[in-house]
Amino acid sequence: MKVLLVNGSTHPQGGTWQDLSVVEEALHEKGIETEWFWIGNKSV
Repeated sequence: MKVLLVNGSTHPQGGTWQDLSVVEEALHEKGIETEWFWIGNKSV
């Protein structure tokens, strides 16, 4: 399984990034792969 971590914040290493990093660590401990997608200032 692979989980996509989506960061929509305009701050590359702000609060959202910190929260997602904690989630990522917990997922890795369970053997689950992750991939980051940073939206930042891009239009969606």
